Amino acid sequence: MYILNITYVVADSKVPLWKNWLQQDAFSNSIAFQNTPYRVYKINHVAEEGQVSFSVQFDFDSLAFLDLFEQELDSAHAKSLNPLLGPQCLFFSTILTKEEL
Repeated sequence: MYILNITYVVADSKVPLWKNWLQQDAFSNSIAFQNTPYRVYKINHVAEEGQVSFSVQFDFDSLAFLDLFEQELDSAHAKSLNPLLGPQCLFFSTILTKEEL
């Protein structure tokens, strides 16, 4: 199993706009997004004054599907998030795999 973790750092005043983007615009035009449930977590530390951090996580069984999903995510960021929030919302992604001990 693979987990795509995207960390967003959002200006306090833009959190409602970001949440609306996440619910309404981020994944609405993507077949991959429509079939991929996700979880949203608030990260409980203060990165900098006036910012809130969130983790959005998606589960995948296939690395190939995750790669396709990432391409569509890049498009969603470029077409709707960046013009909407610009530098008031920064993000990066991490791919996690379950490790057996």
